[in-house]
Amino acid sequence: MTLKKQATGYAYLEMAPALVPKIILVVSPCRSGSTILLRVFGASGVESYFQPMKNALRWSLMGNNRPWSIPSNSSSRIMVKETLGPYVDAECLFNPLQVLLDAGFPPEKLHVVILGREPLKTWASWNRYWSDRVPVANMIMAFRTANKILEQAKTLGITSTCLVYDLFKDYSPEIVFKNLFKRLGLEYSPLAIQGWEALPNFGQPGSHIVLADEPERFVTPGIHDKVNSAKQFTYADSDPVLASLKPSDLEAIAQSDLAVIYKSWLEESIADLQLN
Repeated sequence: MTLKKQATGYAYLEMAPALVPKIILVVSPCRSGSTILLRVFGASGVESYFQPMKNALRWSLMGNNRPWSIPSNSSSRIMVKETLGPYVDAECLFNPLQVLLDAGFPPEKLHVVILGREPLKTWASWNRYWSDRVPVANMIMAFRTANKILEQAKTLGITSTCLVYDLFKDYSPEIVFKNLFKRLGLEYSPLAIQGWEALPNFGQPGSHIVLADEPERFVTPGIHDKVNSAKQFTYADSDPVLASLKPSDLEAIAQSDLAVIYKSWLEESIADLQLN
């Protein structure tokens, strides 16, 4: 993939900072369960955006300048999900929090949610879709960047929450999302996790999900089919494919700091969401 040097400035404000809605910024390495969160938030009536800033980065890598216009709308709060990785270093090192701050977005209107998944399961999912295109080093880089963003938010006094996807193995979605929504200041509805067959498709009017116009070279066909057709929130385990991972990749992950990072996210998730 031959790409141009990326430009800076992937988002901008068209209004005074006092007029922008509050943003729930969900940041995670790719394949951590972030897409299904779009349905959870959208089904709850929260306008939810599919990685608009990383999409601007991708267009920049293609030589086009398409920054995201941070919306001014009647909603008091929106959700923006941004993933890190997988293809090139610029995606793995991408910092959407810094993009918003550089655009002049008021930090007091931000709530950063770091979404994580157990490293081996994350890599199993990356390997399933991009085994011939992406080295394990990219996934490791994405994990570290997400953790740096969490530390940046804490340093700047920006409200933050951790949510580990693997919690859903041990806790019901109702408990986790009720507690998450309470922490975010949102009203919880059962439609957040079930009854989705009655909802419009992703990106359609009434879905409250705003998709990005992605460059074709970055699109992975079929990667979101299961989420798009889901009738309820379901935890997707990847244990069956772990056996297919290369020993060298397993060793690279074992020798990295990802286990430490993941453990800290898990502990913070349990504390943040008041889970036993």
